[in-house]
Amino acid sequence: MAKSKRFVLDLLVNDNSRRGISSFDTNMKRARRSAKGAQKSFDSLQRSSLGLGSAFMALGSAASIASLNKYLQQWQRLTNQLRTVEDTTEGVIRSQEQLFRLAQDSRQSLEATAAIFTRVRRASDQLNVSYAESVKLVDLINKSVAASGTTTKEAEAGIIQLAQAFQSGKLGGDELRSVMENLAPLARALSAGLGIPFENFRKQASSLSAEQLAQGILNSQEMIENTFRRTNVTISQ
Repeated sequence: MAKSKRFVLDLLVNDNSRRGISSFDTNMKRARRSAKGAQKSFDSLQRSSLGLGSAFMALGSAASIASLNKYLQQWQRLTNQLRTVEDTTEGVIRSQEQLFRLAQDSRQSLEATAAIFTRVRRASDQLNVSYAESVKLVDLINKSVAASGTTTKEAEAGIIQLAQAFQSGKLGGDELRSVMENLAPLARALSAGLGIPFENFRKQASSLSAEQLAQGILNSQEMIENTFRRTNVTISQ
């Protein structure tokens, strides 16, 4: 299934790069019509006298098309998210390709990666980061999540609180507690990147600006990547 998903998304990336988002939207509608047609055919087969074996074959085909339709819908949601932070079609396509690569490299979901990216891009003025630095921030946050060993729900809570800290310019209270508990490798890397002893990080975190938070993560790139390389791939990844 993982290989099938990567194959489908590879096709979508290449299609977008060649023809643009408007063409992809048209292809997606056609795929949905094909999925509906396949389902109708399967229903007919079930009612026919072709036998149980043929019904199972039809079921496998319908399931494959349903999976394709699921990935198409996921890609459309990604496109819509990126349109909120990118001004041009070319910018959306560029970010789609970047996020697909980041998700694969860090063993995180494409949707979670897009959620982090859009939040970082919205806060880019407060963070004082370029596009390339935004991409690297997402990469390092993703790898910290993979190394944290937390559940998807816990990681999401930590990321949301971190994004709020980026936007408000203050890592304190609920934001700090969530990051310390749910994204411990990131908290340690952040303190190291800023030259703050970890035992003092909790006390000093609230005085840090959003720009300092971003630079602390970027400064700790080597530490985060070394920690990530030592982790094992989980079943969910």
